[in-house]
Amino acid sequence: MTPTSKQALLNWFDVHQREMPWRLTKDPYAIWVSEMMLQQTQVVTATPYWQRWMERFPTVASLADAPLDDVLMHWQGLGYYARARNMHKAASVVLSDHAGVFPTSYDDLLALPGVGPYTAAAVSSISSNAHRAVVDANVIRVLCRHEGIEDNPKLPAVQVRLQTIADANLDEARPGDFNQAMMELGATLCTPKSPFCDRCPIGDDCIAKKTRMPERYPLPVEKPKAIRRTDVLIIALCDGMTYTHQLPQDGLWGGLYSFPRISVMDGESVIETVTRLAIDILGGENHQPVELGRIRHAVTIYNVELIAYIVNVTEFAADHHNWRSLSEIDTFPMPNPQAKLWAQHKHELLSGRLPVSQPALDL
Repeated sequence: MTPTSKQALLNWFDVHQREMPWRLTKDPYAIWVSEMMLQQTQVVTATPYWQRWMERFPTVASLADAPLDDVLMHWQGLGYYARARNMHKAASVVLSDHAGVFPTSYDDLLALPGVGPYTAAAVSSISSNAHRAVVDANVIRVLCRHEGIEDNPKLPAVQVRLQTIADANLDEARPGDFNQAMMELGATLCTPKSPFCDRCPIGDDCIAKKTRMPERYPLPVEKPKAIRRTDVLIIALCDGMTYTHQLPQDGLWGGLYSFPRISVMDGESVIETVTRLAIDILGGENHQPVELGRIRHAVTIYNVELIAYIVNVTEFAADHHNWRSLSEIDTFPMPNPQAKLWAQHKHELLSGRLPVSQPALDL
């Protein structure tokens, strides 16, 4: 990238950058929170979460002192919950190893739980102008098009090449702004489909624009085909209480609370699965489950139809400490599909009315 193009990119960013609340501060903690949330999450989704998070955990000390359940509750709906668990751990590390002062150096950031090269480069460059180039999905697309790189960007050798190019292009005086400008360019103009090449500030020396084939770069990587799966869960009701359990910390929804849930096995009907789950968790056999509702959602490589059933029981069974008041369920962090399902039906359940089956809800 020529010096003229780099300056043109910064000039464009100064005028056209989107308003984001974390761009109004140089606080490395606040910037770190935003970068952790923006992994696998769009800006429009992350913004209200960031605002609520900063109200509840305005400092790294307040995050470290908070119960993990509270942290997960404020993360609920963002997915990839390992990010929140790692943030909670990282906050404790900052208190113990950095006297509560959030680090700004690349190496210190990289040593925190859950922080990789991209996040360390972003936080250090934006908060303290460290000379570290970021390479995320948006930057990869911009660089591949600008430099005419047709290779698979997921290959290690290509990743090294892209990082080398990004390092060489980084503006000496404004590395943080330059990093943000590259990401902003990829997010708003140099988009995966139908990019706005005619408005690009670095188009004068861009190979993809010259060849008029921007969608050729980078090499499309075929995604694995989604696998369909049906899961069932049961909301057991007994004297104003329901059964939930905390999921293992190392799982997909680690540390969250869940109603009993399993997948339908091959050759097994949905009602057979519900009966099996009810017997395993609650004991007995005469549960007479009533369908509550269905939600379709995606998780990793699966497209899941989640079917919820109400099961009325006459006495507490299984682990007594896992029975909780229906009025308390809102205070526990839950996987987003279950939280959505609960929000949709909690008023009728709290009032004791027999639920009526609802059409499937797509998330």
